[in-house]
Amino acid sequence: MKEAFSNLLLSNKKIFFIGFLVFIAFIVSETINYYYIDTGDYPRVVSGILNYHLPTQRTNFLLLEIKDHFVKFDYFSSYTLILYGVTWLTRFFTDIFNLKIFASLLKISYIIVLFKFYSFYFKEKNLTSLIIFILASLPLLSSANLGIFSSFYQEQVVLIFLPLLLIGYLNGTMKGFFLSLLAILIISTAKSQFFYLPIFALFFYFLFSREKILKKTILLIVVQIFATITAFSSSGAVNLNRYHSEYFGLYPYQQLNGKEIDAAADIACIGVDAWGHKFDLDHGAVRTDIDQKCIQKNANSSHKKIINYFLMNPVNIISLLFDEGINRQVRENYFHVYYSEKIVVDDNDVFEKIKNAKDNIFADKKLILLIAFFILAIFFHKSKYGQMTIFLSLFALSQLYISFFGEGYRDLAKHLFGLNFSFDLILFLSVIAIASWIKNRSAGITVDIAQHKGA
Repeated sequence: MKEAFSNLLLSNKKIFFIGFLVFIAFIVSETINYYYIDTGDYPRVVSGILNYHLPTQRTNFLLLEIKDHFVKFDYFSSYTLILYGVTWLTRFFTDIFNLKIFASLLKISYIIVLFKFYSFYFKEKNLTSLIIFILASLPLLSSANLGIFSSFYQEQVVLIFLPLLLIGYLNGTMKGFFLSLLAILIISTAKSQFFYLPIFALFFYFLFSREKILKKTILLIVVQIFATITAFSSSGAVNLNRYHSEYFGLYPYQQLNGKEIDAAADIACIGVDAWGHKFDLDHGAVRTDIDQKCIQKNANSSHKKIINYFLMNPVNIISLLFDEGINRQVRENYFHVYYSEKIVVDDNDVFEKIKNAKDNIFADKKLILLIAFFILAIFFHKSKYGQMTIFLSLFALSQLYISFFGEGYRDLAKHLFGLNFSFDLILFLSVIAIASWIKNRSAGITVDIAQHKGA
């Protein structure tokens, strides 16, 4: 009897691992031709190591020639550093950088990290566990998430390292904290819109994990200083961002919502970006013959105006969540300037359908749902589920304000990648928490979901 039971367990494990490998292989093979179109950001990341030229390679960059001599990069970020390291190793074997292979390895790592997170709640290795994992991970498997691995956009680091941050937190030890710290370091130095993550995480640790808080505080402050230096030394588009924060952000927002506009504003340039595109609710933007006249006339624009406006009118911090111009961009079908110019190149398959289904279901509701998740999580704040949901919902909402204050409506959709992924993680975590609670109830274990800390 004991031998039969042992054989059954072994059989279940074999079925699980075979199913898991098939699942990964299916994802990698089906998404091999996915990629993100370059909107002009790739050269600053790859120009020192790969032969890449705009505009001829804007949609033709999956195979790139590695340079004989690496040039010092002028855009420092953790993602750039990782890419340099991988390319340097690749050069020992070939002079071609194959982004499809690199993306495939990243996708495999992504699925493994998600499963590691899932394993804190479900340690069993059987078919039922695999099915629950697949169902829970569906929101995370949209073509928008999987496609960004075949790109050189730095925000893709959140896909692997944000779950790793949570895994470290679930671990509950200093070893786990150092894993979280590494994830925080990589995310906060990948792109300037994430630079505040260390201090944000420190606030979170003060609330929910005060063990050895002095050591955690010192280390997170050191990482915050490094992230701040990186953000301010790597931004090559500061003047553009300052102009867009006013004329493609603050003033169009005031105009759309019937607010009084600053008398000093150049009315003719409201809603006009640095290249003469005019903001439009129905099309994203429309072409004009203004060209660069507006940014040249308003070169003294500053982020101070938009920040001061919202600080002096705090009710607008809430009303921004209901702004039509923003809610039309809280989508995963990312675009560049015009709604018609889609960034994500995918096939008409299940992963593309997941992307579209999420946009259809959560369109105009995602920001409100994030607030709802946050409020719900407060009631469960003693559980790991509640704590992580509080963290993810607040981080997601902070990304909205950081992105809008930074560059207004200009390419806001893609800037909200971190928000969208955090929302997906909340759905993933919620399904796992509910399934875990049902599993325990059916096993006769009385567990309050608010107290559940994972298996």
